[in-house]
Amino acid sequence: MKRVGIVSSNEWKGKIKEDLLLQEKLRFLGFWADIISWEDSQLDFTKYDCLVLRSAWGYHKKLVDFYAWLEKIEKSNIPLLNSPSLIRDNIKKDVQFEILRKHNIPTIDTTFIKSQELVGASIDDKVLSIVRSDFNGLDSIVIKPIVSGSGNNTYLLSLSGKIARSNLISIEELQSYFSFLYNDVQNGLMIQPFISEIDSGETSSVFIDGENTHNIKRYPSIFHDKRKPEEISLTSKEKDLARAVSNIPEYKDYLYMRVDMIELNGKPLIMEVELAEPDLLIKSVNDHKRQDEIIETFAKKLVRRM
Repeated sequence: MKRVGIVSSNEWKGKIKEDLLLQEKLRFLGFWADIISWEDSQLDFTKYDCLVLRSAWGYHKKLVDFYAWLEKIEKSNIPLLNSPSLIRDNIKKDVQFEILRKHNIPTIDTTFIKSQELVGASIDDKVLSIVRSDFNGLDSIVIKPIVSGSGNNTYLLSLSGKIARSNLISIEELQSYFSFLYNDVQNGLMIQPFISEIDSGETSSVFIDGENTHNIKRYPSIFHDKRKPEEISLTSKEKDLARAVSNIPEYKDYLYMRVDMIELNGKPLIMEVELAEPDLLIKSVNDHKRQDEIIETFAKKLVRRM
């Protein structure tokens, strides 16, 4: 019997519905499936015929260790889905945006500051310089690390004093909030305009091995009150954009992908593409039969790679 390792983390192992549903479906299909943690140094990962990275959330807080784990799995020739190369490029948002721009995919305007550029400089001066050159005239910007997750260390910076929202900080606070980046050479800052249309939600389009299985309207609660996600149908423009991302050559070997979009002036823009360990939002599909169909699609597409 072939064995599948559903890779989680110490914090989330066995607690996530998607992982449990996938484990149940794989066992139903005749495979041995365990939910395991990438942080488990005592586990022999080579006993698995395939690993699938799922709820490894929080890896960005242990990035050196996580990269070392990816390298170990890669050298052991254990199939990992998505692949280590896809994961590495995806979690570095500067590399991700380079790929998107290379293929003329419309994204939110974003400027990146690498950690190396912060050496010998104050973060507030560096950010102010970027604001004046790239975002002059805006009321507010969003600032966050290049490598992060779950909205960690994501803040709204008011440039006019007219904004009243949660996670709001001032220029003077940047140094204290992001001082950890001085010692994180693989990270940096990304700066984007704040788009008020986020109050109307963002669209997440989920693909499993080339198939668009479901689409969810989400209302992340970083800057406003949280609302319940809902399954939706995409507009024709959203369909075209999501499919264009799915077809990017650098992403050709993906098993799963979540494409997050926002609409600005009637045009969808990419917020980010999740290929590392995204919540696939299956629990936000209200129809339990549809949930089961999506999980079955995921499981069958997975085992075909083995």
